[in-house]
Amino acid sequence: MQPEKGVGLPHATRGFLSKFATKVLHFVVENIQARNTNVIAMLNNLLIDNITNKQIIGVPLSKDMIAKFFIEWNFSGKDAYIDFLSQYNGLFFPEGLLLEASAYDIEMEVETFYDLCGRLERYWDIAKDNVDIPKKFTMSHIPIADDAAGNEYWINLITGEVVFIEVEYGIPEGVHIVADSFSTFYSALRPMH
Repeated sequence: MQPEKGVGLPHATRGFLSKFATKVLHFVVENIQARNTNVIAMLNNLLIDNITNKQIIGVPLSKDMIAKFFIEWNFSGKDAYIDFLSQYNGLFFPEGLLLEASAYDIEMEVETFYDLCGRLERYWDIAKDNVDIPKKFTMSHIPIADDAAGNEYWINLITGEVVFIEVEYGIPEGVHIVADSFSTFYSALRPMH
């Protein structure tokens, strides 16, 4: 077989490589889809790491310490959230992150992910003592992040859904479900600029 002019590989070899590449691509896609969205979150972590300025704000904690904190809850996305905390345990993005594909009329942004053994418990305790926030809500949700205006993101400890709370409207009027799990939420974040 003679290679085609300017290509360097015989036509049959190119056909084989094309079929092989297609099979590999299908295999990768099927395996990503078969697993949960942790893979997507990992890819997005790289995007955020490479593009934005961020500061880790919490002290490093072992995965075991973090898992002990969440032991009594079994919500969707729990493992991904524990992985995130064990890797970063609190992040501040001075330029903010944008929540992509928001179905709401408001632009949603994330400035700070709360750290365990710090902001997360402190803000959760403050919310539990706030008479304007129903006890039923604070017993089934935990705060995980906020934006520059003080609006917060919380995880539902039963379903794993991530909700956004507009502080000016409160609960329940200002509560919007923004993701079905932490993985989905984190993977939808993009740099502001």
